[in-house]
This record gives sequence, structure tokens and C-alpha cells, in this order.
Amino acid sequence: MNFSFRQLTFQSFGSVGPALNFVALLPLIAYFSGTMMTLVVVIAFLISFISFMPIIFFSSRISDGSGYSAYAMYSLGLRVAIFTGLVYIMYSFLVIPNIIMFSSFFVQSFIISVNKIFLDLIFAAILLLLLAFPLLKRRNLAISVITAIGMIEILGILVLSIAMIIMRSHSAVSTVSTSVFSGNFWEGVLIGVLMFSGSGSGIFLFNRSGVPSSRLNRTLIVSYIITGIIMIFAAYALTVFLGSNINSYSLNPVILLKILGSDMGSIVPLLLLALLLLSSYNLMLSYSHALMNMYENFQGRILRKIKYVKSGKFITILLAVDVSIILISRSTIGFYNAFVVIAEVVSLSYVIVHLIVGISLFNSSKFSRGIRSVGLLSVTLLFIAMIGSLINSSSLFYLTILSFIIIILISIFGTIHISKDYAMEDNVIENTISS
Repeated sequence: MNFSFRQLTFQSFGSVGPALNFVALLPLIAYFSGTMMTLVVVIAFLISFISFMPIIFFSSRISDGSGYSAYAMYSLGLRVAIFTGLVYIMYSFLVIPNIIMFSSFFVQSFIISVNKIFLDLIFAAILLLLLAFPLLKRRNLAISVITAIGMIEILGILVLSIAMIIMRSHSAVSTVSTSVFSGNFWEGVLIGVLMFSGSGSGIFLFNRSGVPSSRLNRTLIVSYIITGIIMIFAAYALTVFLGSNINSYSLNPVILLKILGSDMGSIVPLLLLALLLLSSYNLMLSYSHALMNMYENFQGRILRKIKYVKSGKFITILLAVDVSIILISRSTIGFYNAFVVIAEVVSLSYVIVHLIVGISLFNSSKFSRGIRSVGLLSVTLLFIAMIGSLINSSSLFYLTILSFIIIILISIFGTIHISKDYAMEDNVIENTISS
């Protein structure tokens, strides 16, 4: 299947889920950084964009849809490549149930009269949309759906942001005590980085794109810049619109719907709710689309000498894991707390993957000194953001760290197990990828 420039751009854009970021992640950033939310989003975008540049440099040399794994192998070897691929697959498994849980929480909180049966119907509807993904893929419709919804998201967020700035609050904005040296500030940055984490998904479609690397890289950069502009603009619009209500909003994102309803009319919250559900579905579809392409290339290029899980079984495992996470979260810490924890786990895992890619670029002698310095800058900024966020001592963050450690340990054990089947194959495969 050949993808056009526009389709590749919206594949990356759809994997960001800008409307979902607007509703779900900006309140979290406001919770940690308060009125410094816009600054945090700007810093998060700059860190994320710089950490994305090693991907651009690698993709110009490696025409491989396994993406991060191939880039890690370029100078760090097979075992690091396997570890990188496993970490990506594991945190991608968490994205879909996290979207479902937040969307369900948000809808349930907004519709006061909701009951358990209605909530179960919401689960069923979203899961059916997710189950429809393989059908859409086989019918060559997935990327078209992603593109169409992406256009709707851009228009919806821009119109709403402009309206919020026009109707900005005249009440004094409450000052939230935080600084760039606090753990809260950098945890906000960590969440902010997560807003842009899906922009690179186009690399997993590389071998099916039918376009040269220079053109593909242009689509990725365009998608990143569009996303950055939209989210920074939205963060600023929210800050000036909410005024003194920003503290309440950071504790309960549903309050935004009530404020929009009272200031702009009852139809606006419903439109935002519809935009959230569209964005949620688009993000699930985009992430699934990228994950399946990544896995097919990962198993073909990296796991080609060993037995691996076929794509059909992989989808079954993915759905089983996602449903299990949803049910366990619902019966333990609740959907919103689970959403916060998983969002931070995904962000930390994303940072690890990009740290490895940055180190691989810096370690490679095949790039110029200037390009390698970008890898070093990426590693430095990501390391600062990660360490800064670890200063936080909230009870939920302890659960985040525990979950993150489990992912790392499983990935390490998986790497050791897989590597045993490659005892005599390392040099052959590394030469194949590097050529």
C-alpha cells in the first residue's frame, strides 16, 4: 500500500490525539504547573522536537519499518535493539486502554444521570471501534479514516481556542507555587512530552510509503510543528479563558465542559465531547496502525531467526491485555487515577526509547560531528526531564515508578531470552541492518 504525503502527515498527527491531549493531558499539566502551563508545554515541545531529530537523521539512512529498533541497532547492537523494540511494544499496549479509561471517566462524569449499564455500553462501543481496526486495515480504509478525523480535530481545536481567547476571563488568575526546580514542574514537562509522543509513528510505515526518505521526513517534521503550534496555542487559550478557575480545572477536567456551557452555550460541551470521542478513536486507530506495522517489520527484520507471534495472535494478545488492564483498573484505583499512572509510565518509557536512539546517534561514527551533537543534546534534555520528574514524591508517582520498573524488567528478561536464539547470528544481522 502506498501512502501519500497528506496521509503520512495525518497518520503522525492522528497518533498524537490533539483533541484528547486538550481534554486529558492539559489538565494534568495544569495540576503540576498551574499558571505556568503554557511555558511547560513550550519546553515539552522543544525537548520532544529535539529528541525527535535523531529519528529524522536515522530515517534518511535506514529504510526500515521497524523504526526505533533499527536505529538502536545501528551502533548499539542487537540486544539493545531487541530491548528497545520490546519497551516500545509494551508501552504501546498501555496506550489504548488508557484512552478508553479516560474517555469513559470523562463521559461518565459529564452525564450525571449515568448508571453502570450505560457505562458498560460505552466500554462496548469503544471496544467495538477498536475491534473494527483489522477490518478497516484489510479494506484499506484505516489511513483514510485517520486523515479525515485529523482534519476535523485541527479545525475543532483551533476554533475552540480562538473562541476561548475572545471570551477570556477577566478574573485574576490564582498563583500556583511552583518553579522550574520543582519535581511538579518537571512532571508536568514529562506529561507534556507525552503529548507529542505519537508524531513519529510514520517511520513504521516507511517501507510501505512509496516516497523517498526526504519527503517522509518532511511529513514527520510538518506533523510535529503543526501539533506543537496547536497545543501551545490551546494551552495559552485555556489559561486566559479559565482565569481563577484554573485550579478547579486542574483537579477536575470535567469543569471545563460546565464553564464552556455557561459561557458559550450548551451545544459547545457536546461538540467538545464528540471531538474527544473522535480523537480517542483516531488515536487508537493510529497507534494500532503504527504498532502493527512496527511489529510486522520488527519480527521480520529483528526476530527473523526465531519463532515469533504471528500478527493475528498478536492482535488477540493486544486486546486481551487491554481488556485486563481496564477491568483491573476499574476494580482497584479507578479510571482517572489509572489514567494518570499509565500516562506517566508511557511517558517514561517513551523517554527511555528516545534516550537509546539519541545515544545510538551520538555513538555512530557514520554521522558528522554536528549531527552526533544533536544526539548528545537530545540525551541531555531527556535525562534532565526524567530525573527532574523523579523528584516528585506523590503516592501515585510511586505506583508509576513501580509499573515502569516492571516494564523495564520484563523487557530485559525478554531480551535475554530472545538473544539466546541469536548466539551465532549477531554479526550477520547487524551488518544487514547497517547496510
